[in-house]
Amino acid sequence: MRKGVLFIFFIFIIKLNAQVLPDQFLVQSHSGILEESVNYPERPLPFSFDFVSSKNEVLKLYQLNFYKKNNTTHTFDLQIRNLIITCYFEIKMKDQNGKIKTLTAVYDKGNKWLRVKFAPTQSCAREKMRWERLNNVASFDEILEHIVRQIDKNLMLDCYR
Repeated sequence: MRKGVLFIFFIFIIKLNAQVLPDQFLVQSHSGILEESVNYPERPLPFSFDFVSSKNEVLKLYQLNFYKKNNTTHTFDLQIRNLIITCYFEIKMKDQNGKIKTLTAVYDKGNKWLRVKFAPTQSCAREKMRWERLNNVASFDEILEHIVRQIDKNLMLDCYR
């Protein structure tokens, strides 16, 4: 009985160490490059998630930036809510008419999947819009790149500021 409890405890400790969202990642800026951009097919699309502040243990504020030839072309406010079993990414996007819409991504920590959802203005959506789910998430960078890839693939970025 005692060996069984120790074995379960050992597995629990290993699972804790295999976190995709370590706390130190949530208070740092992150950047990357989307190699095959739909919005800018002639070149890669650099992006950054710039850490702004931490409201508390749960809520982190960022800015999501997209770059074109070393200039920031699009900047969006981003909130990350890191809860016990899920993590929510909320990106505020202002359309051409000044209406603010929220793109949401949900990361399930236990099952390690990520889903992005958004209801864009019809004129700003791609014809074959499809928000794909990412399974078997292995890293925080993978989450951020998937969010950027879904935005690039499904939206016309120039519609948003």
